[in-house]
Amino acid sequence: MSSRYKLILKILLPFFMALYAVAFVNVIEANKELPVAETEWFSPETKYLRLITLGFNHLAADLMLIDTQVFVAETSDTEPGFVESKCRMFENKLDIITRLDPESYYAYSYAGYALPQYCDLMGIAFANYLVRRGWSYLPEIFQLPKLIGFNFVRYSEEPERGAMWLRIASRLPKAPVRLVWVADRLVNQSPENFAKLEIQQNVICDLCQTVSDEEQKKHLCPRCSMYNDIIELNKVANEFESKEGYRIKNLQELIDRNYIKFIPEDPAGGKYVVLENGVIDSTTNAFRKFND
Repeated sequence: MSSRYKLILKILLPFFMALYAVAFVNVIEANKELPVAETEWFSPETKYLRLITLGFNHLAADLMLIDTQVFVAETSDTEPGFVESKCRMFENKLDIITRLDPESYYAYSYAGYALPQYCDLMGIAFANYLVRRGWSYLPEIFQLPKLIGFNFVRYSEEPERGAMWLRIASRLPKAPVRLVWVADRLVNQSPENFAKLEIQQNVICDLCQTVSDEEQKKHLCPRCSMYNDIIELNKVANEFESKEGYRIKNLQELIDRNYIKFIPEDPAGGKYVVLENGVIDSTTNAFRKFND
């Protein structure tokens, strides 16, 4: 390909991308009027995507990922927020991005974390599907199977499947050794105690330390601190139960009996509470709602 031809393509690319963006926006608007069962029609086949982007697949994927992050920020700040149709759009955007750039670790990690966060059960299934697909392209990246394991731990009633994926992740290059004992603890401890919260603490704090994107770090690191507080409060509550002979009903009892001086402030923006099963958690976790 001559340098002149390359130059012409570079000049025309913004024009073609603008046309594509306009077309994509129009299709999304039309998608809002469709029944849920028909919402996948606007996700074109990979061969057509590559034709539209004129071979600039990675650039197109990066631009669409930025657009998707803006879409998520705007949707999460509005009412009714992530209704089912918006979640379908979110899924399709990420599907297109990862088909344009199938080796984009950042796109898979964003999908694996953000979809369950905003779209609950619908998002969990598709997030794990995308991350598994990403792992087929990036088989030595331990963070991808670890993220699948985390989603099973955090959002499902299948801790054994979560442990399986964490064990898979622990065998991959550069994986932290602690993933092995995290998996074992998940399987061996009763779900009635705060073992799952300890799993979440390890995974979230590891993500806080390793993620490179500053926006994700701003979200993950406060949650890491939140889980540290939760673990410590549950340990104090266990000590209280052992000495006093009953489980606390509220955190004020720990202050009244001089087990703690004050209730820490939740850095993730929630409030620490005692759940019905006696486990201390944050309202950030305990009372998540999905907009129907």
